Amino acid sequence: MGLRLHLLGKKFNRLTVIKDAGLDSSKKVIWECLCDCGKIIVCNSYKLTHNSTKSCGCYKKDWHTKNKVKHGQSSENFKTSEYIAWKNMKSRCYNSKNSRYADWGGRGIKVCDRWLNSFENFFYDMGKKPSTKHSLDRIDVNGNYEPDNCRWATNKEQASNKNINRHLTADNKTMNMSDWAIELKCNPSQLLYFLYRGYQFQKVADYLRSDKYEQQKQKRKLSGRAYGKKKDKSVEHFAKKILSNQPQLF
Repeated sequence: MGLRLHLLGKKFNRLTVIKDAGLDSSKKVIWECLCDCGKIIVCNSYKLTHNSTKSCGCYKKDWHTKNKVKHGQSSENFKTSEYIAWKNMKSRCYNSKNSRYADWGGRGIKVCDRWLNSFENFFYDMGKKPSTKHSLDRIDVNGNYEPDNCRWATNKEQASNKNINRHLTADNKTMNMSDWAIELKCNPSQLLYFLYRGYQFQKVADYLRSDKYEQQKQKRKLSGRAYGKKKDKSVEHFAKKILSNQPQLF
């Protein structure tokens, strides 16, 4: 009886001992206990004092609810890199306290409605990252975060993408590099080569439109060293040859 009186009124985790329930079939002392959730159960002394039973069963359910992995990607103590990318994407666009907000939300970059409040949609459209070296990238750096404008890309690929989408001005007109390449009928990498050499873009555009450039290109075609005639002749190599042969192009 001493043990019974000692436990009566005591609380063990979520269970409060409220009544002596006698002995079970194994002659063990059992108690009627009130759980914090309101349910009453019967439990023996050993399970109560050794934390074998903490509740009527609600503790385990609550733990799984708290720690379950939402959509397989995040929980209180675990988040996948795809989920982190989704959260960071929204923070850059909508959290004015984010250190990178000025370059995203501050410029009017937004997240599409399909992704804004649904990681499931984002993950369905983007899939898993190919590797740990890949991160979320916008193909058009001035466009929004949306399925047609996003990809997983390496740092090298993203750096190249930034160059391609670099804005350049000539003839009082501003376009990105890929659009200029279409207008000037050349490869973006050729424009990059000229710019890396330090030439002003206006002079580059004027040269690529000039008869001098066309004559030089035709001359090389006739000599068997034109675009595509030799597999090892890249656009950069072609541009380099032109510059080496014409040191004062502009």
